[in-house]
Amino acid sequence: MPVAVSTKLNSIMSSFLWGNSQDSSKIHWLKWNQVCKPSNCGGLGVANIVSFNRALLCKWFWHFGNEPEALWRQVVEANQIGKPHNMVPISAENNSSSWI
Repeated sequence: MPVAVSTKLNSIMSSFLWGNSQDSSKIHWLKWNQVCKPSNCGGLGVANIVSFNRALLCKWFWHFGNEPEALWRQVVEANQIGKPHNMVPISAENNSSSWI
């Protein structure tokens, strides 16, 4: 999902939570990051769509790397042959490598 779409969804959820309308804005009593924290950590437990989408993509990349015989992987590979892709490993000095 494009970042602009997930950001807009977070905005819609925020407006619903605080009761904003097109005519007026309400006071946001908590930062959105605080709202998205689990309730046992002092938040409201609302999912942050950007983080949720990133976690699901990481899970799919993990499946892609660990299920070489899966039909869905074979379809993706056949569809993407010769096309540039973003599945390039990156690493920083202080962390393990990750996939983007």
